[in-house]
This record gives sequence, C-alpha cells and structure tokens, in this order.
Amino acid sequence: MHRLIFYHGTSVKVAAALVSDPMQLDVALGGGELGQGFYTSDEHSLEMVARWAQLRDPEEGGAVVAITVDASAYVRLSYRLFRTVKDVEAEWIGLKRKGLRKTRRYGVDVVIGPMATWDARIQRKFESSTAERLLKDSFWEFL
Repeated sequence: MHRLIFYHGTSVKVAAALVSDPMQLDVALGGGELGQGFYTSDEHSLEMVARWAQLRDPEEGGAVVAITVDASAYVRLSYRLFRTVKDVEAEWIGLKRKGLRKTRRYGVDVVIGPMATWDARIQRKFESSTAERLLKDSFWEFL
C-alpha cells in the first residue's frame, strides 16, 4: 500500500484526543482561510504547522500529529485547487467579509492551495464526510 503523510497542528489536548481516538474527528468543527474543514499540510510545511500549533496552545507549546493515509483512497477523492496566494487571499477576504470563515464548503472532498501567508507552503482542507472517513481510517501519531 502506498501512503501519504499529512500533518495537523493543534493544542496538546486536541492532539491527544485525536491520536487516542481518530473517530472523534469532525471536519465541521474547524475553520480557516478556506472555510469549514480539517486543515493539514505536508512535510514541506511542517515548520508552519508547528508554529500554528504553538500559537493555538501557547501554554503547552501545541502539538503536531502525523496522519498516514492510504494514497490509493486519497487520489479517488474530489478536489478544488486554488493555484496562487492571491487566489487564497481573495477567497479568505471574501469569506471574512461575509462571515463564512467557519461555514464555507466547496462541495468537494479536499480543497488544496497555498497558505495565504507563504506561497511555497501548501494546505489541504478536508471538508466532506468521505474525506473525514479517510482520515478516521488512517494511522495517527504524535510527532
């Protein structure tokens, strides 16, 4: 089986809960630059993920979890791609103005695009129940 590893930065408390029981994951709880969903990145953005975790949980320093997914299942998902930082920034500003940062979904499994703060870094937002199931069925561990 081919595998992909995605990283998620969060508080120590949330990370511990997800690593101990990935079935607790709910993609409807998160929100960010591209709306409602569960945000991850890859190894090329690991320092940004770690910094995000530290900002979310300054007292304990945050935590990063690694999620190992089945690549053959991942490539069968549906996607929306934002190609440039300007595209992400424009979307983010529009969502903020409309009050949709916590609710916007695009009707796909995964939304992919650069981080608004750093175009060399890619984020993936898992937003559908199908994408959620893939993550729940994956292997989770602390870094």
